[in-house]
Amino acid sequence: MNADGSQPSRLTLDGPGERYFAPFSSDGQWIALQMTPVVGEVHSAVYVMRSDGTALRRVSETAFAA
Repeated sequence: MNADGSQPSRLTLDGPGERYFAPFSSDGQWIALQMTPVVGEVHSAVYVMRSDGTALRRVSETAFAA
């Protein structure tokens, strides 16, 4: 994405599952997100990735269980 907000690019894969809450780290180098791999699944986990969309990794086993 350009500094003016034009030409946004997708950082997560399009497909099944749901993604929530994606704040940037204070230095702008990382994004944390809560992700549920399967639509309708009640368990989700917290993931982090670089702000360019690389280096996605899970950092929690479960963020929420209904």
